[in-house]
Amino acid sequence: YYIQHPELCKNFTKALIEGWIYALNHPDETVNVVIRYMRDNHLPANYNHQNWMLNHMRERILENPDKVGYLNPEDLALAEEILKRNSKLAYPVEYKDFFLQ
Repeated sequence: YYIQHPELCKNFTKALIEGWIYALNHPDETVNVVIRYMRDNHLPANYNHQNWMLNHMRERILENPDKVGYLNPEDLALAEEILKRNSKLAYPVEYKDFFLQ
């Protein structure tokens, strides 16, 4: 997909990072939006829990500010393992194949 749409992929990645930065800088608004979407989709929604989750995401995202937007190989391996364990991964994902260098 990236080979056919490199600019779209770059713009998506940039927007994703900007979105997380906005979300982390506006936690009340972020949690309220998440709660609204959860309720609209008839999912159990708890403000305190979503706030707790956002705080943990903040810690994870900002634990190394110089690497915001960087995918740690160990994180990809963990995600792959979780997906495999739950039969949600059709084929293995190699870190070297995940990014175009």
